[in-house]
Amino acid sequence: MNTFKRQMLKLYLDHPFDFNLYLDGYKNKNYAFRLIKSFIPTDTGIEWEIGNALTHKLMRGYKSKSIIPRLVRDSSYEVTYRINKSDLNLHLSQLKVMYEFMCRPGLAKLRQSKSGIHIHTNLFHDLNSEVREKLIIDQYGFSNKAVKLIAKEFFNYGGTFNQLRFDWSKGNAIIYRSNYKTIEYRCINMTWEFRELLKYIITCHHMTNLFIQYGSGKISGEKFLSNVKTFIDDILKL
Repeated sequence: MNTFKRQMLKLYLDHPFDFNLYLDGYKNKNYAFRLIKSFIPTDTGIEWEIGNALTHKLMRGYKSKSIIPRLVRDSSYEVTYRINKSDLNLHLSQLKVMYEFMCRPGLAKLRQSKSGIHIHTNLFHDLNSEVREKLIIDQYGFSNKAVKLIAKEFFNYGGTFNQLRFDWSKGNAIIYRSNYKTIEYRCINMTWEFRELLKYIITCHHMTNLFIQYGSGKISGEKFLSNVKTFIDDILKL
C-alpha cells in the first residue's frame, strides 16, 4: 500500500461519513472515493456467528425494516450481511447502512465466548485445478504459513475449532468455497466496531488477491509471505 492509499484509507476509517469534508486539499475528490471503493473489489458476505439466543434478539423487530435491506438470518446461530459491489460502485451508502446497524445501542453486549465472524470474499474468476492444488496441497508450505500470519498477527485468533490451514472444508481457518466461488476467512474475532470490521473486510480482500497471485504463479512464495506481512504491518497502524 503506497503512502497516498494509506493516507486516504486512514482518513476514511476515521471519518467514514463526512469523508468529503476532509478532501478540500485534494484536486480530484472523485479519485479519492474510487480509491476507497477499490479496497473492496468484489461482493462480500459477513457472517456474525453469535448463537441462537443472540441471533433471535438481534433480528427481533428488524426483519422487514428497509434500513437493513441485506441483513438475513441464515440459521439458528448466524446472521449475515452482504455488500454488493455493483451497489457499492454507485455509492458508499451500503457501508453507511452497515455502520448504522452496528451502532445500534446494546450490540456491543451481544456476544458470548464462542462468538466470531466469518467473511466471504467473492472471486472474480473461479479457481482452476492448478491454483487450487497449489494453495491446498501446499507442497512448499507457503499457503499455511500465510494463514498463520493472517490468523495470529492480524486477527489475533486464539480459537481452537479452525486449524490454521488453507483448505476447502470447514474446520480450517481460510477455505475455498467452491459452491459460493468465494474464499472464506473463519479466524476472525468478534467485533461490533465498524472501523475494525471495515479493516477486516479490506484485509480479507487483499489477502484473497495475494493467495490468487501466489497460486497462479505471479509471485513467488517468498514474495507472497513478504507481501502478506507488509500489508498486515501497514493496516495495523491505521
